[in-house]
Amino acid sequence: MTKRQIITRVSKATGITYADAELVIEGFLTELTNQWRAGVTVAIRGFGTFSWKMFKAKKGRDISRGTAVHIPARKKPVFKPSKKLNL
Repeated sequence: MTKRQIITRVSKATGITYADAELVIEGFLTELTNQWRAGVTVAIRGFGTFSWKMFKAKKGRDISRGTAVHIPARKKPVFKPSKKLNL
């Protein structure tokens, strides 16, 4: 399902115009993205939680050269669905 399809369905389900539904969904996604990038955990009750998981630095191997390489510590975005979404 694309964003356009979601906007269309929300517009029909709520009775608001497509343009208004688009503004609401774009605003929601923008705010969600801004908060998530700022490192804030975003929890939407009944849907799920958007957060970050930290991975420690570690040693890996370059298979083609057979040498050891350093993999730096990093953050990875994570979505954990609510129990209500687990079917």
